[in-house]
This record gives sequence, structure tokens and C-alpha cells, in this order.
Amino acid sequence: MREVLLGFDARERSHVLPDDYRSKFLLADVGGQVFSVDTMVWPSVVEDSPAWIGMNAPFWEDLVSLERHVAGGAPYRLIAATWHSEPGEVRGAIGPYENPTVSAAREPDWIFLGYDVADPSISGLSNCGYSEEELRALSPVWAPRLNAHHLFDNLDYAFEFRALTNARVAEHAPFFVVGLWLIREVQ
Repeated sequence: MREVLLGFDARERSHVLPDDYRSKFLLADVGGQVFSVDTMVWPSVVEDSPAWIGMNAPFWEDLVSLERHVAGGAPYRLIAATWHSEPGEVRGAIGPYENPTVSAAREPDWIFLGYDVADPSISGLSNCGYSEEELRALSPVWAPRLNAHHLFDNLDYAFEFRALTNARVAEHAPFFVVGLWLIREVQ
């Protein structure tokens, strides 16, 4: 497996999804905050971004520039995103892109949050709704494999779910496995 650092973002510390959303878009009944690469699921605190933040928006390619931009705002979680690919896997037409970032690589003290399955902007795990029939069939298999934030801790499970999601939500395929990492909590 290969890991590429995609970039950084500042995400809300206390966003909670409404119950009606949870019942249609989540496979597991997680009591806490749902983390995701998708800013519709886990909102960014960044407002009025410059026109260019990097190739893998909403992720910034420069951690220092992001921190300067959000300095003095509401409390947030500073995160990093990594793309995990299998041998021979290529990016989709609209990303993710292998582009230099500053920091250039994941730091060993960053805390692993979990793996999401997403196209470059939409989570196939927590923002591509499930029919009642899909929930009945998929929840017993996949809910036990998700952590408290509705992400996978196991990379193999994330790749299995990606294959399922590519078939289930073909209009958004290809999907990718993206790791989320907590750099630090701010304020």
C-alpha cells in the first residue's frame, strides 16, 4: 500500500449531525461526532479561503498558511488527510492529486482518526444515503467494523468498502481510501 499526504484542514470541534441525517446516511449508530473528509459531514471552520489552497481542496497544501488563515478563530481540530492506494491504482479525473505539501510527510505524533471512503469531495461512507433495504443488508456487516467516529480503523475493510461503494454509487466512482489524522486541537 502507498500513502500520499493530500493536505490539511481545520474542522469543527463539536459538530453533531441531526438524527434524521444519521438514520439515512450512516451505517452505525455512533453517539459522538462523525469525522469525514466530506465538509458537508464534518464542516471546516475556514472562511473566505484564498482562490488557491492546493490541488486537493478542501485540503490546504501548506499547513503554515492554513494556520495563519484560521488564527484567532473558534476552537477547531487541525487535521491532515492521506490517500492510501493499492498497487496500480490511479487517481480519478478530478483527483486526488500527488502534489507537494508543506509538511512534506505525515508526522509520527499525529493521531490516527480513521479511514474514510470518498471521491475527492463526497464521502461514500457517510454522505451517499442508504435505502432502507441497503441499511438492513449492510449495517450488520459494516457497522461493527466502524469506529466511534464512523470511520474504519482497518485498511483492508476500507478497501473492501470502497469496492462495494464503487458499485453502489457508480455516479460518484471512483472512490478512494483517505486516512484522517489529528495534528492537534486548537483553543
